Amino acid sequence: MAATIEDDASLDDFGDDEASGDTIVVPDFMPDARHIMRRFPRSADVDAAPTEVRAFRETFGTSLLVVQKVWCLLVQEGVLPHKGLPKHLLWALHFLKVYPLQGPGCATVGESRGAIDPKTHRKWVWEFIEAIAQVIDEVVSNFFCYFTFLLYINVMRRCDGTCHRRN
Repeated sequence: MAATIEDDASLDDFGDDEASGDTIVVPDFMPDARHIMRRFPRSADVDAAPTEVRAFRETFGTSLLVVQKVWCLLVQEGVLPHKGLPKHLLWALHFLKVYPLQGPGCATVGESRGAIDPKTHRKWVWEFIEAIAQVIDEVVSNFFCYFTFLLYINVMRRCDGTCHRRN
């Protein structure tokens, strides 16, 4: 299953711009993530449980939504590595989260099928890290604005419009 996102969509867009009609197909990262995390759902129709969401964040250092948005930015900016797969992006995020030695890193991302070749691991990890580095300003600014907005909403909800100053 794959989701589609408008080509011109970003966190800065609030529906003001005219969309070009082009779409970016966002791959389903969960099957590859489940193999890397060694967590297999009982049914293919079952959505991610809270424990699986937590395991995803612990393994890759971010949420599934952020991974999907990074993929879209890489496609949108034209810096997605040639023949790069969703699992390669997950390998890079795992590497950035854990910074493992070569052997354990290859064994972990080799999924349940065994360790992958260190040369293959190094190639894809660094290609995706370099691609992410090319769009890092966009990623940081989008998510900074998004989380600032969430913080504002949270503060307003707590204050309920009746904040009082302590003396």
